[in-house]
Amino acid sequence: MQAATSSMQFEKCIELRSNLETLEKLRDQHNSGHDVSAEIQRLRASLG
Repeated sequence: MQAATSSMQFEKCIELRSNLETLEKLRDQHNSGHDVSAEIQRLRASLG
C-alpha cells in the first residue's frame, strides 16, 4: 500500500514538473501579455 502511494506521489511530481517546464517555455516563447506567473508559482508551491 505504501509503495503504491509513493509511486502515485512520484508520478504526480513528474506531471507537475512537466507542467511547470511547459509553462516556463510558453512564457519565454510568447510575450502575449498573458501572465502565467501565478500559475508557475502555484505549481512550484505544490512541488514543495
